[in-house]
Amino acid sequence: MIVIKGDRKPVGRPSTGITKKVSLTLLPDEWKEIEEFGQTPAAYIKHLQRETMQLKEQIEQLKQENEQLLESHKNAIEQLENNMGNLNSSDYSRNEALSRWDIELSHDDEIKGEQYSIEEIESAKKSFFNILYPKDSDNAVTATKTQYICPFTGKRFSSLNRLVAAAIPLLLRWSRSNFEHEKNRKMRATLEAEEKQKVKEKWDRIANNRSKT
Repeated sequence: MIVIKGDRKPVGRPSTGITKKVSLTLLPDEWKEIEEFGQTPAAYIKHLQRETMQLKEQIEQLKQENEQLLESHKNAIEQLENNMGNLNSSDYSRNEALSRWDIELSHDDEIKGEQYSIEEIESAKKSFFNILYPKDSDNAVTATKTQYICPFTGKRFSSLNRLVAAAIPLLLRWSRSNFEHEKNRKMRATLEAEEKQKVKEKWDRIANNRSKT
């Protein structure tokens, strides 16, 4: 039997990463957190990395949702500008609109089902009167051709009562969207700050431990 000496082929599965021996110095609560995790410190670090990736994905999703919301509002405004004709004052008084507002909020099943907050209702109401009754006018101001044109959507209605009845739930939905947009913006900023701080603290400790070895 002839034996040829040379490079021996490695046996077993090939390595899938770089293995380094490190010494970790953590606070008791941090060791407890790792122990409660139920796996090795290395597995815990990988778990943190996966959590970081998930946070980034959530932040990216929030950004996309906010961009879509802003785009829909932009399109609505552009449609309004394209459809508006000459603005005319009507005989639909501010008191009539106020009375109609109260009726819609009390009897419209769609509005009652949404359970809008007081802040959302007040914001929608403010937009409603600022646009339909500009400069504190006593009568509604809308563009008219052969019908009444809604100043919020550009849609046409045969009467101002129908225009107002359609506009109120729309303004409430827009109000909620604006509040949700602001809420998502704050949530995104908080998530980003927490993520950066969490990652920085973890990797600072790992870097410090490596420098001691």
